[in-house]
Amino acid sequence: MSNSSFWYDNKYNSLEDDSKPTVADDNMEKAALQRAIANFVSITTGTNIPVKFNTKDSSYTDGDTVVLGGNLNEKNFDHVVGLALHEASHILLTDFNVLSTIDPYDFNFQQSPIVHATADKWFDGSIPSAASYCHRIVKDLINIIEDRRIDYYIFKNAPGYKGYYHSMYAKYFRSKSIDKALKNNSKVEETWEDYLFHLINMTNVNRNIDALPQLRTVYKMIDLNNISRLKTTNDVKMLALDIFALIDDSLPVPSNEQSQQDDSKDDDGNSEQSASNNDADNSDQSSDDQKQAKDDAKLEKAIQAQKDFLNGKVKKTTMSSKKAQDVDTLANTPISEYQTETGHLSKVKTIVVEKVTKALIATNTLDCFRPIYNKASYIGRQQTEMTEAVEKGLRLGKALGNKLQIRNRETIEHQVRQRKGKVDGRALARLGFDDPTVFANTIISQHKDENIHISIDASGSMNGDNITNTISATAALAQALKMTTNMHLTVSIRSEKWNTKGHSNPLVAIIYDSQIDNINHIRAIWPSIRCNSNTPEGFCFPSLMKYLKPNTTFINFSDGMPGTQYCCGHTAIRHTKKRVAELQKAGHQVISFFIGNEDSIYGSSMMSSFKAMYGPTSQFIDVNNMQQLANSFNKHWAKAA
Repeated sequence: MSNSSFWYDNKYNSLEDDSKPTVADDNMEKAALQRAIANFVSITTGTNIPVKFNTKDSSYTDGDTVVLGGNLNEKNFDHVVGLALHEASHILLTDFNVLSTIDPYDFNFQQSPIVHATADKWFDGSIPSAASYCHRIVKDLINIIEDRRIDYYIFKNAPGYKGYYHSMYAKYFRSKSIDKALKNNSKVEETWEDYLFHLINMTNVNRNIDALPQLRTVYKMIDLNNISRLKTTNDVKMLALDIFALIDDSLPVPSNEQSQQDDSKDDDGNSEQSASNNDADNSDQSSDDQKQAKDDAKLEKAIQAQKDFLNGKVKKTTMSSKKAQDVDTLANTPISEYQTETGHLSKVKTIVVEKVTKALIATNTLDCFRPIYNKASYIGRQQTEMTEAVEKGLRLGKALGNKLQIRNRETIEHQVRQRKGKVDGRALARLGFDDPTVFANTIISQHKDENIHISIDASGSMNGDNITNTISATAALAQALKMTTNMHLTVSIRSEKWNTKGHSNPLVAIIYDSQIDNINHIRAIWPSIRCNSNTPEGFCFPSLMKYLKPNTTFINFSDGMPGTQYCCGHTAIRHTKKRVAELQKAGHQVISFFIGNEDSIYGSSMMSSFKAMYGPTSQFIDVNNMQQLANSFNKHWAKAA
């Protein structure tokens, strides 16, 4: 079982779905993963470190941001979490400038016999090149020790995340080739390459601390059990320099004959051994030699992977800048999920988008929104109609605001002949008659704060006049309430999130909050609303309760029967009724308007079911009739007052 399997579910539906995800589904999944990893990073480091996907212009970590590979999915999630935490702890704890403070000549690298031998062997007698080579070795030592230091920090402060680290090291360090080499005491020549191999794998259970002469001493110098004594990267650097000096002084100086042999190998490409291998490939090499050659190649590949990890060169998959931008937008959009009981079925996951922006709509991920299209297209014409509906509503809202003036009225009461308060000058004469009631009070009464939430049915049957008229009415209310005192409005739509097999999850999108958004937000977002879902009323209401302030007036606009793939008919009516009762029990006042024609056969037959769900005060409403709306609201608020 993976470390995340107990909490992470990448499917956005409660039914099994083995189909290949669409781009939208894939983006949503990657966004969820990115958001989850960002949460892990934030929790473990206590710092808000950005987490993004890799594009062609990104490195894995630049000291400020953790960058994820584009191939992230639920199968490789655990080791990527470990890698993200590892890189984040580098950002938090590592001083990336320390390496630039190392000057090879300050530490007498050029005085060492091995450096001169190295220069003769690899760098044509160039001391600066040899010094650079040794500089890279010191850098490797620093990386090895620094990794142990920062990993201890995470293990100590967030022990519950050890599993992710274990997955990371299993991926990049615990290969069969590495384990086999350690068990067989391979890589035991007194060279920097072999010393680094054993130091990189010092935490491997198969390690042999006596594989090389100075290895036990170096392990004691590092002292993994007391690694927290190294408080800074500079402390790590000083230890790395001491280790370099110890090992460097102990390495045997290659003889001239050996150097010439090594030079011959370099000059010939792969020298005689390479030629022998080529010959063997043709016919002569035994099966054992072939197997050994393959094992050696696997080992070298595994060692290179370890070196790449240490140097921050983890192989990564890029994604297009547009896809990365879309995923980043989704990851940074507040999206929550809630489990809703159906009564007789398994729990259903409801998705709540807490803030809708133009950038989110541009990702084309949510079915209930369409990016702005050319006005000449069919969808473009629909959006033009929605834009006109919004503008119409805003104009009507100014008139409606004047009709809701009951909210702005103050009641002023002047009380005289009081025993305390402000002295009433006209009553002072009564003091001569031992009458102490010479004070007066003025009491000004205002309406208390009112919180209103409008929930709009965005199902397919609302398409056309129903949605445009509802949007006009809601925009009018938003504008009108700006003209009243102490009234706060939020607006949401109810829809579904579809996947490739026709399965869906109920979805709620909050499209307006008067305490955050201005009227221009309505103009920018609402024309993109699209009605094309089932009617998941009873599944959406419980998740909305999380966002309602106490004693909210909950206004529902809808046009018919609830119904989804999870329940329909009388089952859906009972389910919705139960959820509405929960709203009322929580202290919210529910006002429900049926959008449609009361005189139609459908309307008259539907009203009994509608009242069964939303209560006897439910009513038909002509959302174009501002006077009717104003009367309904004034009646409600007057009663509440």
